[in-house]
Amino acid sequence: MMKNFNKTCRVIFIGLAVAASSFCQQTLARGAAGSSVVGMDIKILTSSLANTTLFGWRYLHKPSRLFSLGGVANLGQSTGSTTGSLTYGGLYGAWTPAISEDLGLEFSLLAGGAGGLVSDGTMYGGVFLEPGVAFSIGLGPHVAIALNVNYLYIPSSTSGSGLGYGLRFEFHFDTHSTKQ
Repeated sequence: MMKNFNKTCRVIFIGLAVAASSFCQQTLARGAAGSSVVGMDIKILTSSLANTTLFGWRYLHKPSRLFSLGGVANLGQSTGSTTGSLTYGGLYGAWTPAISEDLGLEFSLLAGGAGGLVSDGTMYGGVFLEPGVAFSIGLGPHVAIALNVNYLYIPSSTSGSGLGYGLRFEFHFDTHSTKQ
């Protein structure tokens, strides 16, 4: 049942990416200063507790071409020998150097709070740090897709910490447009 749910979510995310690319009217190049980025994540977190499929969102503002600041939230279900759930979110900062017009890198740090529940009733969580690296490919002037790798570190629950990898869809919008 979880595999069907994952396939359905992937189809929805891809459909949203195509719709945003088709209907977006702005002429803003991806990554311009003064723009905003809305993104949706699908990621797998591997920890000693279980493998967790996470779905998330992010909103970023780009005060300059190279830096982004914003917020991120992820939530999901774990499967395998231990089942449960995990939710975390916080403040996000990123440095985003461009490789070319359509290719980019992102070095990021997410810091905030996390909480999870395992099927035996054990709760875990606390503050966390999540450094990450992403490689993005532009699908058009307003849409990008990114492959990312990160490490979720929860100091008070090292068994909940682990390596994550995923796929992200990003939609770029002009928040300081002077067009009439």
